[in-house]
Amino acid sequence: NSGVIFSAKILDRETIDNHNFKVIARDSSRINPKSSSATVTVAILDENDNRPTFDSNSTDYFIPPGLKSGDFVLGIFASDKDKGENARLSYSLNGKDAKLFNMNRENGVITATDLFTDKKSYDIIVTVSDSSMRRDARLNIYLAEELVVPTFDDGELFMT
Repeated sequence: NSGVIFSAKILDRETIDNHNFKVIARDSSRINPKSSSATVTVAILDENDNRPTFDSNSTDYFIPPGLKSGDFVLGIFASDKDKGENARLSYSLNGKDAKLFNMNRENGVITATDLFTDKKSYDIIVTVSDSSMRRDARLNIYLAEELVVPTFDDGELFMT
């Protein structure tokens, strides 16, 4: 009788972000009843109810020896099922060897710092956060002495 619409179950934007239905209103006249209808669209707003996830399950990475400050080490990719501000991700580094690496907070790219030195392995923890939730991953980075890295010279490709 009130015209208030209630949901019979919890609505989740990640499952269905819009609900469309038809509402019919009828008066109570017994002589000449009248009715009218309208289509209602309910847009479900996002709630920060999902933690970010890393796009790869890999935790072991191999890098070439002799990296210098600013050299690319690896890129970490993550995603979030939420939307808008709730899906904006930020990356950070911790762990025993974190001081040897820089991480771009916005895109997850890891580079070598001026403190970087070659050693057999490195232990770092990468954290990806949205506005209120986070996920950590421990990465094992190994120095690959025999890693073949292409070099480019005047448009030609050389394998060293």
